[in-house]
Amino acid sequence: MTDVSGDLTAALITANTTGAIAVIRITGRNARKALDCIFTPTSNPSPVQDDSRLLFGCFADDTGTIDEGLISFAESENEGAVVDINVHGGQRITERILAALARAGCKLNADDPIGDSGFGLGFGDWTIERETKQALACCQTRRAVRFVAKQADRLKQHLARIAKQPDTVKIEELMSKSSPGLFLINGASVAIIGPPNAGKSTLINTLADRSETLVSPEPGTTRDWTEVAISIDGVPIRLIDTAGIRGGADDLEREAMRRGLVQSHNADVQLLVLDRSNPLPVSFLDDNVDLLNSARLIVVANKTDLPNGWSAVTDGLSAAASWTERLKRPIEISGRTGDGVPVLSRRISDVLGVDACNGDGVMLFTRRQVGWLETLPASGNVDRIREALLRYVGD
Repeated sequence: MTDVSGDLTAALITANTTGAIAVIRITGRNARKALDCIFTPTSNPSPVQDDSRLLFGCFADDTGTIDEGLISFAESENEGAVVDINVHGGQRITERILAALARAGCKLNADDPIGDSGFGLGFGDWTIERETKQALACCQTRRAVRFVAKQADRLKQHLARIAKQPDTVKIEELMSKSSPGLFLINGASVAIIGPPNAGKSTLINTLADRSETLVSPEPGTTRDWTEVAISIDGVPIRLIDTAGIRGGADDLEREAMRRGLVQSHNADVQLLVLDRSNPLPVSFLDDNVDLLNSARLIVVANKTDLPNGWSAVTDGLSAAASWTERLKRPIEISGRTGDGVPVLSRRISDVLGVDACNGDGVMLFTRRQVGWLETLPASGNVDRIREALLRYVGD
């Protein structure tokens, strides 16, 4: 990826919580060049030169599409060009975009995202006490509140120990184990995918314990992805209901399916919902083998309140199809009656790994902490690492 470094910075400027929209701001003379590294406008194949309008397009990194969203430009007397990136507010989306911008040469502002102080190694006057107060204000469940209250003291002591003898391996280890805590505070996204009429919207309504999404026996009822907010095991969850994937769809439905697959790719958990009362959709599974290879995927056999239509098909194809191994132990549920849904909820929690939050381990609990700690090993300056850690813990 092209390096356009210089005076460039990038920061998440919306609240560090789960939300419908997240805004990432790039500032600096080369802000547009940094944007060109990750953004392709759908209306114009060349970089945008017109500052008077918003542009819609696709954000991508080296591994593929991240999300679709809007960008806008402005000029700042002090900072040069300012680019605002507006995308969906999922943790995975914002982290991938910020990581791609860092590879393009942007310094990540790990301090107060709207303030001016404390780039790089320092947190300015930001301390773990201030971080804890803000995190507690953002907690959406009681479990999250208890977790932050416990982790604040544990993390302070742990970072103070590292500061006495700075060890980049221990810092990297701390970051690698902190995803469950971030899910607990910021929430997680769960995309529900599958062929039409498999009961995806009915399952969402059951999980949300309300009639939120339109359901119909006609395939293609869900024309675009929609979101519903729930809580599972104390974790804030954004359920993403995607359009059913099928052949023979019209242009509008194909676009809805494409958008749904983008959302699924970025989701923290993917639920592949299949109708157990009908024969297995072999052509669908063959066309979407990549979905079945995801470690974040849970296969759901829906409509167990109806006669089983799978047995003969799975017996005949168990040795012939690469995806059948993933179908041998699905979570069996009835979205209509609710049978099996508690087991599914437990499995979602397992994939997110949030049980690790119950133990005595130390975890980070905000994305800002992760972004800041990522800058420390790269400096290679032991004294500066020690100074930054001690300032943050208040010693």
